[in-house]
Amino acid sequence: MMSPEPATPFPEETGALSARRSPMHAVGARTGPPRSPVDRELKQLRTKVRRLQRENAELERFAAMAAHEVLMPLIVSEASAKAVRERTGHGIDLDSRRQLDGIVLATSRARLLVEALLGGARDPDRGVRHEAVDLTDLLHECLELLTPQIEARGARVTARSLPVVDGDPTLLRAVLGNLLGNAVKFAPSRGHVRIRASRSRDGWVISIDSPGPAIAPEERNSIFEPWRRGRGKSGVRGYGLGLALAREIVERHGGTVGVLTAEPGANRFYLTLPDRRADDNSTAR
Repeated sequence: MMSPEPATPFPEETGALSARRSPMHAVGARTGPPRSPVDRELKQLRTKVRRLQRENAELERFAAMAAHEVLMPLIVSEASAKAVRERTGHGIDLDSRRQLDGIVLATSRARLLVEALLGGARDPDRGVRHEAVDLTDLLHECLELLTPQIEARGARVTARSLPVVDGDPTLLRAVLGNLLGNAVKFAPSRGHVRIRASRSRDGWVISIDSPGPAIAPEERNSIFEPWRRGRGKSGVRGYGLGLALAREIVERHGGTVGVLTAEPGANRFYLTLPDRRADDNSTAR
């Protein structure tokens, strides 16, 4: 009867093979070369881009919902003011009549702007509405709305003849209103605001010169970003959105907006707009 042979230990080479495998198992089997620093940076960048895209989409949805909630009170205010104006007729004094007309005009313009912004949020790829827009007429409308602020500041606003451009009158009115409103708001008491237009190679340049705190060169781009305000503006009411809205609208029209130093103690805000009407005329000829 044969006795069982003692258990044979693993051969040394087997142990060596196991030892060679153990580091691979410790980190997990991985094929291909290790990631380079560039690959890691690209991966981090893609992650950041995806996060920013999600945040931007959420912000757009929130802005659209907020605009929608603002729209109904504007509609009610406009209708109520019109009803009061029709009911009172000429039975009120001239100043009260002017103020009532101002309420109707302001709520109507605000409603049109909110509706235009909602339309853009609903269909970002549709572009802006294009029609002939007389900037002189828009300027007069803006000055009419800003009359209380202009009178309160004792400001003087002068303008040379402005051109007829191609664009959305509601949106361009908002641009002029924001730039003019800022010029009056930040100008010293009895300041003089000048508006002019000049031809450029590709279209028009509309500039607004006003005295006021000089905008530092390093802030000339950041003040057009949402929620950003220049230094020294903390004591003046505002949210840092007007210039951001102006830039968004002008860029949708194919133009640019910016600020320069006009002269010591004065800023020059400007916007450029392409002259598509000239292109249309040249094509027609």
